[in-house]
Amino acid sequence: MIFTSGTTGRPKGIMMTHRAALAFFRGMAWQAPVSSQDRIVSFAPLNFDFSLLDLGWAAGAGATVVQVPRMLLRHPRRFVGYLARQRGTWVSGVPSIWPPVLRHAADALRACTCLRGCCSVASPILSLWCMRCGGHGRGCG
Repeated sequence: MIFTSGTTGRPKGIMMTHRAALAFFRGMAWQAPVSSQDRIVSFAPLNFDFSLLDLGWAAGAGATVVQVPRMLLRHPRRFVGYLARQRGTWVSGVPSIWPPVLRHAADALRACTCLRGCCSVASPILSLWCMRCGGHGRGCG
């Protein structure tokens, strides 16, 4: 049993089958391939569905998982500084994490030149990310 974050509704406990997890990892490997050189930044608690993404995605490619201390999520500038210091190359997260980061630390994100992201994100957030941080993006969900 794992717990969803409630991104599309109320948080809840769900059963995740082995087959579903493998399909999820294969889909991620196809959509957003990582390698053993990548450092996947994770801030999801280990009992949440997003932690499965981070751990399985990394394990399948031999990548490194960098766990973010939860208290940094309340401090966007410190969170982004941690991303830069840890040399994160991928970050996935729930949509609610990005508006405060873009409001308070978008300039600091520019230092993360190799950072890529993967999350279900609304078009306005993705557009703001691209405008403030440079580069381009593609959202899903």
